[in-house]
Amino acid sequence: MRQTVAAGLLVLLASACAPLEVDEVDGGDPLDQGVSEGVSEAEQGLGACGGGVPAEGSIEALGMLDFLNSAAATLAVLDDQVALDARAAAGLVNHRNGPDGVLGTADDQPFTSVAGVDAIAYVNAAAILDLVDHARATWWIPLADGDCLGTFEGVTFTAAEGRRALALVNQASAARLGGTVGLTNQAVNGILGGRVLSDLPALARVPYVGPQSMMNIRSALINAVPGDLCAGTVECGAGLHCVGIPHDGSSSQGRCRDLTPIPGEGYSCDTTACGSGLFCSSYFSCLPGWMADSLTNPTDVTIPAFTSAPVESSVIVQGQATVPVDLEVVVAIDHPNMHALRLRLVDPNGTEALLWDGPASPGQTFQSHLEVTNGISRDDMVNGRWRLLIDNAAGAQVGLLRQWTLNLTSRWD
Repeated sequence: MRQTVAAGLLVLLASACAPLEVDEVDGGDPLDQGVSEGVSEAEQGLGACGGGVPAEGSIEALGMLDFLNSAAATLAVLDDQVALDARAAAGLVNHRNGPDGVLGTADDQPFTSVAGVDAIAYVNAAAILDLVDHARATWWIPLADGDCLGTFEGVTFTAAEGRRALALVNQASAARLGGTVGLTNQAVNGILGGRVLSDLPALARVPYVGPQSMMNIRSALINAVPGDLCAGTVECGAGLHCVGIPHDGSSSQGRCRDLTPIPGEGYSCDTTACGSGLFCSSYFSCLPGWMADSLTNPTDVTIPAFTSAPVESSVIVQGQATVPVDLEVVVAIDHPNMHALRLRLVDPNGTEALLWDGPASPGQTFQSHLEVTNGISRDDMVNGRWRLLIDNAAGAQVGLLRQWTLNLTSRWD
């Protein structure tokens, strides 16, 4: 699930029936936003992680668009946290919400391209870079562990360091934060009062959390936390185990997991909701939250015309239990005739499931969300490379796979 994935805690959009006027918002004081004096990276054409304006269809562009089209992108967030020009922030919200000024209604005008964002008055390259940086820092953009998450109070974090930092500030005792981490009493109190902090921008907004606090927090990130990649349990922190290393050769790493039983784990959820940290599987058993995952491959793949040789795109599952339970494929395909295409999913064991057989499905409407109900055993391994195959044997036109996502849950066999 694209934020995935992941997506973080959404800020509810306050309803408004009329377009926002520019003079209703405060452009903000650069000093309040932590902006350094001189020329910013955005003004130089670089984002906080060194990239330029994202290419159309890139994971950075898609993540930025997902953020802008969500309820998280309120006027206040765009104006104060992303620190856009107040007129640009109002223009983006007004355009997205449509004539009635309310998000989530029939007249919404969601953004579909970087060019569409750039077309809004007072939005320039620097504003787009700021939007990308915010989307990345708030988990709207899928990131590998070693990818740059952003720079906060002058301290740069990778995605793995960001997750560890959030685990630390959300779980550590006041004594540890003030002792071994070395935060001031004011910063500790601000963190405790702000829990749960969903991202590092939220941490940076806590009163008295400044450059030294951020440096101390990053320096304290010694042990792995749940979800970190690992090649063995020795690389995980105390109480964690390295699980889900694929056996098909696709990767040599699993993920650190806390296998301590959660109260209510394994209980039936047919009539009773699962407790905190658990989810209800399709066979009505409460399972730990880490046994659900969503993986996306955003790379464009051309689908040639008149060919029975399939094109392929894949994702690698790591850190899950042993066998799959629920499987769903979500695809974004551009093609003038979906009835010319066949889509198949192949699991790490080489077993195949037919997702869509266009030539054999006249009169049926193609659905982008495809539940896997045939072919793939729920007793074979879940960790490893999963492949999406698409052939266009009956099609005279070229198509394009823009991205696809595998949503899955797992269990112990």
